[in-house]
Amino acid sequence: MLIVRIVTALCLLLAGTQVYAQRWCSNPNCAMCNRLEAEYNARLAEEAKPPEFDPTPQRIVEAMVAVAAPAKGEVVYDLGCGDGRVLVEAASKFGCKAVGIEIDPRIVEIARKKISKQKLTKRIQLIEGDIREFEMDKADVVFIYQLPELVAEVKDEMLKARRMVVSYSHPIPGVRNEEYKVDGADPFYVWRRPVAATWW
Repeated sequence: MLIVRIVTALCLLLAGTQVYAQRWCSNPNCAMCNRLEAEYNARLAEEAKPPEFDPTPQRIVEAMVAVAAPAKGEVVYDLGCGDGRVLVEAASKFGCKAVGIEIDPRIVEIARKKISKQKLTKRIQLIEGDIREFEMDKADVVFIYQLPELVAEVKDEMLKARRMVVSYSHPIPGVRNEEYKVDGADPFYVWRRPVAATWW
């Protein structure tokens, strides 16, 4: 009887926390254990789902990186880098360094495997985090594919890029954008830092 009371007390305690377990007792009628088991199974099902993201089509990636044409000594940032395809394209084709920022740890892991497979770990750095929390003054070129509201939110930081910002699908608000179209897909937009006038 004492054991039953202890187990019941544990069930009551754990039911109000974020501890996930299958069961804490063998009584099929224990409401608390049934709740714990349901939450545990729901969490397993959620974790088993593949991460959702909308990757930039590869042909667009290739076109954007070709327009940016990063030099070997330059640094490229990709804000919301997804599976790392922009980073891989830039680092492998142009030999530059690349930094990808991605908020979803599961997608970061996908990108990490792809970068490792391409043997580009020395050129590409992955950062798990929110793009709104990073400074971009060390970037020469910034790539972004985000909702218009987020593009606008990080615009001021992006414009610290030394040379260029490339935005797929949405223009950068409040600045001069060059529009590029590839095979009827959504356009991408390019802002170039104005070249300072030289007086002789």
